[in-house]
Amino acid sequence: MSRKFLISLVRHGETMENRQKIMQGQLDTKLSDVGVKQAQLLANRLKNDRFTHVYSSDLARAADTAWAIVETNKSFSAHLTLDRRLRERGFGNLEGKLLPEYKKAAEKANVPMQDYTPEGGETIEQVTARAKDFFEELCKLMAEPLLDLKSTSPLGLGKSISHHGSSSSCQHSDTQVTSVTQAVSAPQLSSVHRGTYLTHILMQEEQKREAQPSQQPLSIDIPVCYKSPPSEVIVANGIHESVAGPVKESTPGVCSTGLDISKPQSSYSVHDPSVLIVSHGLLLRELKRLILKSYSGQLEGNLAKEARLICPNTGLSQFGMSVSVQGNSVVTKCEHVYVINDTQHLVSSSEDLLTKFQGAL
Repeated sequence: MSRKFLISLVRHGETMENRQKIMQGQLDTKLSDVGVKQAQLLANRLKNDRFTHVYSSDLARAADTAWAIVETNKSFSAHLTLDRRLRERGFGNLEGKLLPEYKKAAEKANVPMQDYTPEGGETIEQVTARAKDFFEELCKLMAEPLLDLKSTSPLGLGKSISHHGSSSSCQHSDTQVTSVTQAVSAPQLSSVHRGTYLTHILMQEEQKREAQPSQQPLSIDIPVCYKSPPSEVIVANGIHESVAGPVKESTPGVCSTGLDISKPQSSYSVHDPSVLIVSHGLLLRELKRLILKSYSGQLEGNLAKEARLICPNTGLSQFGMSVSVQGNSVVTKCEHVYVINDTQHLVSSSEDLLTKFQGAL
């Protein structure tokens, strides 16, 4: 028995730092005026789509993009979860510096730019590990109903819903729970747009992490209710080759497939989960790579090209997935690839809101 679900990946809207070729990394930058418009155009495109789960990086540029989508969506009534694992790659002592300084440092170290790791920064492998940790936990969550049916399975999930590093638990019901992470109601979340409330929450979480350095970063749930069942996740082997490669961005304004954008939603029943993930360029590239590892088809044309590239601001990728339980493992497959790095919503705008990648993330 398997369970189908849809994954939609979105990159945040443009920031002034994007425009000025500044390496943002994990700096908590905000959307520019163009970025706000981009986010709203994407929100309008997705307003009739049904999302059962929405996750975002906890950095304001992604959280604000996610909130624009949630606020506009006609059917969303679930939780928006901010998760540190969805952050951009950390660029260490070069965060806040101009792109030419990054290039100069890479040249001085005699390392190709795409392979260079600044002092105090993350390697690509570390970013991949974060993406994998998030993706595998998401797949376990999607498999929970199957695990509940297999009551004698050695995976034997209980009814607790745990946080990273927290002791919270609740029954699988509509009951809300209290956690060591702070709940943020929908009206309060609007202050994230100004950065004040989000900064306050992150300061609290940073203090908790420093006090308990052995624990994984905490998720911030809105409201707090996050499932984390223990099991192994296997990404079923497909024939698709690795999409890892140099940091390049998709060609702005090019629709990746020409498919009807309503097709992904219409291919799934009202009982199938639909997951929205809002994050950053490199993290999303690694998530795409993980997803496409399990794709048994052959990508052609623009899809094959786009799979290797950094997503444009508010670009959309959508994949039809399935999970099944085999023995002690959750097996994940990518059944369909609908669009990759699609910016159709920006092309149809009366304004020119496409932002060309300048090399800085």
